[in-house]
Amino acid sequence: MPFPQLRRFSRVLLALAAITGFAGSLAASPSASADTACAAGSALNIVAHEDDDLLFQSPRLISAIRGGLCVRTVYVTAGDANDSAAYWASRENGVKAAYAQLANVANSWTTADAGIPGHPIPVTTLSGAANISLAFMRLPDGFRDGSGGSNNGNESLQKLYSGVINTITAVDNSSSYTHSTLQATILAFMNNYRATQIVTLDYAGSYGDGDHSDHHTVAYLVMAAHQQYSLPHTITGYQGYGITQRPSNVLDPDLTAKTNAFLAYAQYDYRTCNTAEWCSSRSEGAWFSRSYTVGTPGLTQGTGTFSGTGVSAGSNVAPSATVTASSQNEATGQSALKAVDGVIAGYPVDGTREWATVGGKAGSYLNLAFPTAVTLNRVVLYDRPNTNDQITGGSLTFSDGTTVAVPSLENSGQPTTINFTGRSTTSLRLTVTAVSGTTKNVGLSELQAYTGTPTNIAPSATVTASSQNEATGQSALKAVDGVIAGYPVDGTREWATVGGKAGSYLNLAFPTAVTLNRVVLYDRPNTNDQITGGSLTFSDGTTVAVPSLENSGQATTINFTGRSTTSLRLTVTAVSGTTKNVGLSELQAYMN
Repeated sequence: MPFPQLRRFSRVLLALAAITGFAGSLAASPSASADTACAAGSALNIVAHEDDDLLFQSPRLISAIRGGLCVRTVYVTAGDANDSAAYWASRENGVKAAYAQLANVANSWTTADAGIPGHPIPVTTLSGAANISLAFMRLPDGFRDGSGGSNNGNESLQKLYSGVINTITAVDNSSSYTHSTLQATILAFMNNYRATQIVTLDYAGSYGDGDHSDHHTVAYLVMAAHQQYSLPHTITGYQGYGITQRPSNVLDPDLTAKTNAFLAYAQYDYRTCNTAEWCSSRSEGAWFSRSYTVGTPGLTQGTGTFSGTGVSAGSNVAPSATVTASSQNEATGQSALKAVDGVIAGYPVDGTREWATVGGKAGSYLNLAFPTAVTLNRVVLYDRPNTNDQITGGSLTFSDGTTVAVPSLENSGQPTTINFTGRSTTSLRLTVTAVSGTTKNVGLSELQAYTGTPTNIAPSATVTASSQNEATGQSALKAVDGVIAGYPVDGTREWATVGGKAGSYLNLAFPTAVTLNRVVLYDRPNTNDQITGGSLTFSDGTTVAVPSLENSGQATTINFTGRSTTSLRLTVTAVSGTTKNVGLSELQAYMN
């Protein structure tokens, strides 16, 4: 046979040798499907490599596993790094060891097929915890720059997504995909698993921003698939390599649990550090103590209910408007209508999903005319994600003639949120008043205009605490899970410290600055544990006093003058005499 085919055939033999008994068990096993008894919810993590979830999606991953959710993680690439089949097979074994450790069960797995026609994909299920499963698609690692490795014809996900290549083939030759069939396969995972939470990587960043090309491409594909996924769900993207430059926000016990899970994996990956001391001198050590989500992507236009990164955001009415602009580039498909198409993307990822003017700078505008009057209280703007074209100032004008100032937009395509007092209007016009010196064709990736109920943004935050009872599923994340419950009704839906009293805290770190004016606290509903005093601290150092909370688990509302912040910390200053483990059933943080 020709040399390239012989080389691929050799890799297949090595792979089968590395994964003892895989071929037989896959053929004999029934199709793997979602556990229909997932009362706590089903989290579907879709990542690029076999350590992305451990490094970037934890401690959320840890909370999901120890909180009893059904958890399935899909690894889109083999993470082969242009190395041998033995290497990528070992990485798969490593992540199995890590998940077994997190679930506190033996490292024993059974293998079945994902049940997606035309695309054999192994799904392994943890024997001692049947709610946990891992799927391995084994596409080639594309390298950080998207160039791909010579062992696989220099194929990469970025090249497939950008149209440079038409197909990509798994490193074990098990399946080949086009752009459309790969996206359809990801959608099939969502539908088959009936995911209530979808977690992926950085869909807001751009190729060349320092993150791995595979991270971005997987996230772009997941975002596109989620637009077609109709069941109620949340979607969250996590930043990758760039979090090294951000403040540490993962504290013990999450930090220790995250570190230990990665080290369990690392014993199988000779290319990474495998001790805490060694990792402390590498990027992995910085990633252990950091975890950041990307901006909220907005509402889907399908039949399902969608809430980006868990945010209950009211209604985005922008897609209902008739849209006109000062100019639009119809030749490249960058029309005004693309600013409200529900897809947050633009050049260099997908220039056809953004609005771009033709030579427009200051003075350019985008106008939305609504079919009937709407009451707006928030507009979210996403600048074109290329680094040259940037809006650095503007104004929003409503049909009654009132205006709201628009600040400089984030230049990476991240969201810029403008909150204002609700007003009834039949139109909304964004007028650009200033642009960057490098701007040639100003525009937007997306404009969202929100109406409806106030927005509880607590679920969008990365949550840490002074302590949390992981053994009973009472993690810090449960304080923002949207469920107001706790012991004795359902102890797994509340946050409880381990022996915490005065001095205990719960910290929320938001992916971008938010403007808060109200926090609602629900004490643990048992009659013994009660917060009788506390304070709220914001990122600018200002504080608001917290009174004694209702001891029955009823809401205690704290209103205050709106302030912009990137974090919110509740510090407990006093507790009842019967308190043993202070905590909360729920914390809600409102904007507008």
